[in-house]
Amino acid sequence: MILNPHTMSTDAPPDSHIDHKAAIAYWSSLPPTVDGVLGGYPQVSRVDLQGSANFFAKLRRRSKEFPAGSKLKRAADCGAGIGRITTGFLSNVAEIVDIIEPVKSFTDAVKDQTYVGAIYNIGLEQWKPEHNLLHIYGVCLHL
Repeated sequence: MILNPHTMSTDAPPDSHIDHKAAIAYWSSLPPTVDGVLGGYPQVSRVDLQGSANFFAKLRRRSKEFPAGSKLKRAADCGAGIGRITTGFLSNVAEIVDIIEPVKSFTDAVKDQTYVGAIYNIGLEQWKPEHNLLHIYGVCLHL
């Protein structure tokens, strides 16, 4: 999250302090690689993907609507970046993964994969979800 100190006041809503243009400019300046999107810590990716898979497996064991062993029809990777989670996790648990990511150079890295459905080059605040599974883990740090 990038805050604009010139617009900060105690009366303004918290979201009014976020400078969306500066945030998009920052992310757009990074290379569309695992190293780029993870800020120089690519070794985190494997553990991150395994943690997501383990967490989801636990949820599915308790679900009557989405039992283990079958793929969900559609999932969404919110703040998908280069599709690291889409490719390494969501494509294993969903037939189609839609991507919500405002930085087009990032979505270009994953757009040709057969499991990628719709690509929304917009921010989450503009998106209207209709999915079985939303992955928002990494992007929560920036909301």
